[in-house]
Parts: sequence; structure tokens; C-alpha cells
Amino acid sequence: MEKEIRDKIRQFNRYYTAVLGVLNRQYLGCPFSLPETRIIQAIFHNPNCNANEIVKLLNIDKGYLSRLLKKFEQHNLIVRMTSVSDRRSELLKLTDEGISVFHQIDMTADMSVEDMCRGLREDLLSELVDCMDKIQMILNTR
Repeated sequence: MEKEIRDKIRQFNRYYTAVLGVLNRQYLGCPFSLPETRIIQAIFHNPNCNANEIVKLLNIDKGYLSRLLKKFEQHNLIVRMTSVSDRRSELLKLTDEGISVFHQIDMTADMSVEDMCRGLREDLLSELVDCMDKIQMILNTR
């Protein structure tokens, strides 16, 4: 890869992380970081998943995930249940409080996207989404 291409990709990554505000200790104004938010979302969208599934889904360090799951348990956001089909596996599920937190995060994320795109013409918004789809498609061909 040419240095110019690599530098442009890195510049875009820096720009977009700043746009999203992912480097803040709290993400979307809620009391959770981006990794914590993504874990809550993953558990909500994949009920009764296990930690290994989240590691694969989010490409997150297993030890880091373990520490965050313990924190979520202490704050009554998740429960762990032994799998009926594999007693060695613990399934993760959001508590009612965890589901409430998910909905708060989801609503705030929706508002954040609305704010980011406010004022864009429909044709530019459509082009933006097409470019995002294309980026995902290209990176998924590896």
C-alpha cells in the first residue's frame, strides 16, 4: 500500500472518530464508554449469547470484556445463566434495568445521527449512505 493512501485512510479514521465523539470517557452523553455501549447493544440484539460470541462479534479483548461484564453485573445490567445445552457455557442476558439502559442509548444514538445529518440535502444523505455501504462492502471482501 502506498504511503499516501495509508495516510488518507488514517486521516479519515481520525476525522470520523472525532465526529462520533468515541474518544470521550462517556459516549453519547451516557455514563458508558463506547466499548461498554457496544457490549450492551450486542447483548440486547443477541439474547442469550455468551462472552465468546461477543468477543468475535466486537473483536474485543476477552479480559477487557470479562472486566466490563463484571461491572455490568454489579450494576444489575446483566445476568449470567448456565446454558442448558452446554453447562460449561454462561449465557448473558440484559436485566430490565439493562434493557432500559439499552433503549436510552439507542434513542440518544438516533438523535446523534439526526444532529450529524441535519441540514444535508436528501441527495447528499443518500450519497453518504451509499458510500458507507460501499466502504463496508469493500472491507468485507478481505
